[in-house]
Amino acid sequence: MNEISERQDIGELLARVLAGSWRQALPAMEITTEELATVKTALLQTGAGALGWRRVQASRWHNSAPASELLQAYRIHAIQAELHELQIKETLQLLRANGVEPILVKGWSIARLYVEPALRPYGDIDLCVNPDQYLIAQRVVDDLALRGIRVDPHKGFARFGNQSWNELHSRSRCLEIDGVEVRTLGPEDHLRLLCFHFLREGAWRPLWLCDVAVAIETRAATFDWNLCFGTNETSRNYVVCTLLLAHSLLQANLDGVPDTAFPKHLPRWLLPSVLKEWRVRSM
Repeated sequence: MNEISERQDIGELLARVLAGSWRQALPAMEITTEELATVKTALLQTGAGALGWRRVQASRWHNSAPASELLQAYRIHAIQAELHELQIKETLQLLRANGVEPILVKGWSIARLYVEPALRPYGDIDLCVNPDQYLIAQRVVDDLALRGIRVDPHKGFARFGNQSWNELHSRSRCLEIDGVEVRTLGPEDHLRLLCFHFLREGAWRPLWLCDVAVAIETRAATFDWNLCFGTNETSRNYVVCTLLLAHSLLQANLDGVPDTAFPKHLPRWLLPSVLKEWRVRSM
């Protein structure tokens, strides 16, 4: 495979390798050693190395040189997942000691839904806080930075569709890490946020689309799609387009999603644009 064809095919290769990679039962994967060597760097650069390893480990190429690099990424992510949980606990306890009750988004909130936490790496701890408490939260975050803990505080949900703080907080849920409460968005609100974030950031990271696929396929039977779509056309379009991309590129299962939610097809330009982003960001 020459350099030009590699550039043309890397987006499609990423989609093929990552399709269904989050599931307990993995789909069959057909890939050549040349294709694996080509896509390996792109997987590592976009944070999907561990997911790539999960697909490759059950294949005949599991002992190949590219596979060994993906395995190393998986091992590193596993260690980092443990460290991040410790940092999340310390961050939340310190914020609460200062009267701030944040909502954790992305990161651990979605990683916990994967079959293994190590499959979904994350860096900064993304926290949304009541706008009235933002300045207090920022001072705490600055202190945490001196300890090497990276926290990205957001004033409400202005960067994620500008939803009402009080409304989203009223639907939030408390989970736990070793006895420490972790407040997260309700599943409908979180999926909408993941879709908005994916498209707002230019759809450049395949891992973010895997997040959407995981959220879709692990949702409860009581999941409220009308609540997820939101109350305005823009919100619905963000969600619907991202769901269709997850289905088209990663084979996400959309069974149970209301048929009335979907147009007949994606905008003609959208899927090629996403694949182009994946190619460009992987070079």
